[in-house]
Amino acid sequence: ILRPLYETTAQTMIVSNGMDFIDKLARFDDYALLPQTKFATFKIIDVYLHVSHDHIDQALGRFLTNALTGNRHHQLTIETIQQLIKLVLRNTHFVYDGYLYRHSKGSPLSLPLTRTLVNIYLHDWQAMLVNRLSPRDEMYLRYHDNVFLAWQQPLERLQVLLEELDRKHLDIRLASNVGSNVHFLGVYVENQLGRLYTRVHHDTT
Repeated sequence: ILRPLYETTAQTMIVSNGMDFIDKLARFDDYALLPQTKFATFKIIDVYLHVSHDHIDQALGRFLTNALTGNRHHQLTIETIQQLIKLVLRNTHFVYDGYLYRHSKGSPLSLPLTRTLVNIYLHDWQAMLVNRLSPRDEMYLRYHDNVFLAWQQPLERLQVLLEELDRKHLDIRLASNVGSNVHFLGVYVENQLGRLYTRVHHDTT
């Protein structure tokens, strides 16, 4: 019951695959691509393992409060949903080398709920970045833990913003690439002086 609510709320900022990415990028190209536009990609490293349960709970509470018109979703109050999620997160165990362990933070991807919860956490994390963008001239897209950004402002402003995000969200570590050409979801993207060029990206590894 959480995943459809998240997907409806975040639909303009998420992509489902490479073709969906190209479609959204082409629409951006129709009205906003300029010779000085830079592209940036971010890989959010091991977020599924490192995000704390408390931060997931806080992000979930903010998400539900903003996404719902009332205090209930599918007959469950926001508080009840949060309590159920806490119950799952705090009782996720695994066996390794004959010993039983409990996840004190993060959650395994083998648990279907994990991807939805981390997507909601990242939706909360990205809010400050998205709010600094010009909706007419810039674009933000995310595929799970991979981010694509079309940026028109000076690159120094982007660096300052990323440093601010880094200080605010200690769970998040980013590997970034910024320039006139990047690759994202198997697509090579290049800004050729205001003309969009794309092709399949063949990873050398």
